[in-house]
This record gives sequence, C-alpha cells and structure tokens, in this order.
Amino acid sequence: MKKLQTVYKALLMGQLLFAGLAVFIRMQGAITSVTEELSRILQVVALVFAFSSVWAGMTIYRKRITTLRGKDIPADKKISEYTSLSLIKWAMTEGPCLFCIAGYLLTGNWSFIGLAAILLFIFAGYAPQKSKVVSELGFSGEEEGLM
Repeated sequence: MKKLQTVYKALLMGQLLFAGLAVFIRMQGAITSVTEELSRILQVVALVFAFSSVWAGMTIYRKRITTLRGKDIPADKKISEYTSLSLIKWAMTEGPCLFCIAGYLLTGNWSFIGLAAILLFIFAGYAPQKSKVVSELGFSGEEEGLM
C-alpha cells in the first residue's frame, strides 16, 4: 500500500510541478504563442482527449475490478492486479492533464489550465486508501491484514 501511495504522490506532484513551471515560463514571456487557429484546434483536441481518456480509464477500471472481485485468487495477487489497474486509471487521467498543460505552454490560453485543474481534481479523487482498496476488492478481515 505504501508503494502505491508513493507512486500516486509522485505522479500528482509531477503534474503540479509541470503546471507551475508552464505558468512561470509563460509569465516570463519566454515562449511566443501559436496562431489562434491552432489554439482552437488544440482546445478541441484537449477536450476530446480528456473526456474520452478519463471515461475509458474509469470504464476499464470498473469492469476489471468487478471481475477481480469475483475471482478466487490469493489476496497478494489481487493487490498486484489492483496496482496495475490503478496505474492504468491514473495514466488515463494524467496523459490528458499533461497535454492540457503543454497546450497552455504553447498557446498561453488559460482554458487549458482550467481543464488541467479539473483533471487534477479527478486525479486527486483517485488517491489510494486502505479502506477503499478493501471495499473495492471485497476483502475479508484476514485478507485485510495483508495490506
């Protein structure tokens, strides 16, 4: 559980640091903006990418967790699969967030940062907690002790 929380925090901090760095760079005027037409195209791509990726990540996660809960396998294997599923779900949210931050860096359009903030809030809701893992995997009392 500690490893999972460490990976989660590292991914979250990476997104926050990149966003902070992008805002700093834009405020310094170190990058010139792209054309308005390209900016609009990137906005549409960002919205479609964010919506579809988060939706796909959540759908894959829910389906596989339901399947995993029904399997009769040892708790350590369930936890290992849960970790893999969590990484998939996190990546499906982090990717569009990083794209939005890069979009802001290229265009200077604050709507990209707004969408990135929404994605960060969604990502923050994915924080691994022992009680959440126990509930999602349907662990009994003795299996819970393995965490």
